[in-house]
Amino acid sequence: MTAVVDWGGPLSAPPGVALAKVEHLVADWYAADPAPLAEALRGGYRSVRPLPAVPDAYRLLAVVRSAVDSRGEVTRPRYPELTGADASLSTASASRRCCEENEGLSPDGDLRPAMPEPGRYRVLPGPDAGTLRFLDRASFDTVVVPTTDQPTPVGDLRPGYLIEADLDWSAVDPVVESLSVVRPTLYAYADAIDPVFEVAEDLWAEATVAGEGMASQVTRNTDNEVNGVCYVFAEDDVGSRFGEFRDGVRPLEPLVDRFNDTDGPAPRSVFVLRPPDEQFVVVVVAREKGGQFASTLRDTYDCPAPDEPLA
Repeated sequence: MTAVVDWGGPLSAPPGVALAKVEHLVADWYAADPAPLAEALRGGYRSVRPLPAVPDAYRLLAVVRSAVDSRGEVTRPRYPELTGADASLSTASASRRCCEENEGLSPDGDLRPAMPEPGRYRVLPGPDAGTLRFLDRASFDTVVVPTTDQPTPVGDLRPGYLIEADLDWSAVDPVVESLSVVRPTLYAYADAIDPVFEVAEDLWAEATVAGEGMASQVTRNTDNEVNGVCYVFAEDDVGSRFGEFRDGVRPLEPLVDRFNDTDGPAPRSVFVLRPPDEQFVVVVVAREKGGQFASTLRDTYDCPAPDEPLA
């Protein structure tokens, strides 16, 4: 296909914010009784992926952001359009509804849960100090979770842990009401590595000759025992592949799951490495979390094992 993409005003938001905005601008905006349209929207959404949580704060944000246009003029909801004081009153009413007390998750799929939502997540590094990312194992969505002011020891989690947690979405920042560690796998990331170990170099050379964007090989120790698996992936033109693995945009779950399906579920050490020339990214799944292979990679690429209060 050929396409022209205009990035003059790109929009990006958590799934819950996006869903709140669409529901407001499609159902609430045009219909005096928005319930049938809203339910149709939710049904279509469910057919593709699970519904995200939508706190009241997200709904209020959707109303406020649509209250005025780019010229600062009050927008005109409904059809036929409301104007003047009637338009302002409609927006004010929508804002008040968002601020009403949340009565909880209704059987027909209301999107404002008051009770925590249980789920299984992979812990990833956060974008800032004092944060972590939780990758939802069901939907592969990520959410940024603060590590402080939590009722549970979120700050003691480490990237790579597989956890079960209950998230309370009644505030803008999710609150982790409960958590348990399922498997304390560890993820480590190192950029501009030098030297690149031989297996990875050979794999990349083979992939380049074959014109392939990735390649993999089982690794073995000196006794010819399997100690892991090595993957190489071509970097893209802007060098974002490394960051995609780190941030969960490109989840590592299929690689870890494949190893666990073969060897049985167990804690692993997973390394995401990029050479200085940024031509490719190396992903290594070490069979034994604290084994010699993992320890050698940690020593070689300055990835010391963290303390693990919860392991």
